[in-house]
Amino acid sequence: MEQADEPAIQRRLLMPTQHDGHAGLFTSRPNGYRPVAIVMHATGSGKAGSEFESLDALGDFFQRQGVAASHFAVDRRGRIMQYVREDQAAFHASRPGWNGISIGIELLNDNTGSQPFPDAQVVATRQLVQYLGTRYGIAAEAVVQHRDIQPEDRSDPAVNFRWDDFTRSLGSGVGSSTQSRRTAEGSQRLPL
Repeated sequence: MEQADEPAIQRRLLMPTQHDGHAGLFTSRPNGYRPVAIVMHATGSGKAGSEFESLDALGDFFQRQGVAASHFAVDRRGRIMQYVREDQAAFHASRPGWNGISIGIELLNDNTGSQPFPDAQVVATRQLVQYLGTRYGIAAEAVVQHRDIQPEDRSDPAVNFRWDDFTRSLGSGVGSSTQSRRTAEGSQRLPL
């Protein structure tokens, strides 16, 4: 990925929780692993109006439900909020192994395919992904959609998120390509 400066990030770090006797929201990365992938999500359930109204509302939901959280979220105006430190494994994907090796980014969107992803949101997301990619040596090809790693039950981000354009805009590093990983098989080639 191209060299990138740190974008403006607000931080609202979540407090640890317990869920069914286990750590909720996040835990230490296994064996001190560094992230090698970024997983892109959308906050909505696929029903109109189901997205969170604000980054604060999303943070409140994460803390209240105490089960899952993403490292970052980007709202429709392009504001970025961090909820979990990158050295922690946030519980943002239920596919085994992925939380320990990845950073999760939520996009505030209802995930119906009809609500647009505004330019400000896409630009801020690109800046965040480029910054994280540079910081951790994550290649553009290791930026995946949630549906790539869990195609049986996830559809985010919505089909109207211009994925190929987005991954092309990230640039590429040594030995990487900007081809998106569209299949679970391709995504699973990352080390687990």
